[in-house]
Amino acid sequence: MIQIQIIGNLGADPEMQYTPQGDAVTSFSVACHRPKNSEGQDQPPTWVKVSAWGKRAEFSNSYLNKGNKVFVQGGCRIDEYLDRNGDKKYSLSIPSADSIQFMSNKPEPEVAFARDIVKPSPESPELN
Repeated sequence: MIQIQIIGNLGADPEMQYTPQGDAVTSFSVACHRPKNSEGQDQPPTWVKVSAWGKRAEFSNSYLNKGNKVFVQGGCRIDEYLDRNGDKKYSLSIPSADSIQFMSNKPEPEVAFARDIVKPSPESPELN
């Protein structure tokens, strides 16, 4: 199997399910951004479907959120399908991630909002 490494951002919150045998599996999609083309225009991201199993699945489900930047390594699978127009397309997936590393966290909106509205008090000794 071909091994790949990707870096990108989660497109949505992960979804965790359990197999009938009780094994945890978490799935999420990662948008891998591509360099600009020769004309300097942005290109659409390459989407990669990722699945994690067992403890890695539980950890990913607990700590990953939409927008988080991650590094994922694992075996690669390429599937062929027909789109709505009947055109042949391909999808890229990592069916069992060997490694998932969290590279950044999305800022919490409540924290950013609170920081923006809190005004320092003139009596605050640490601000004088």
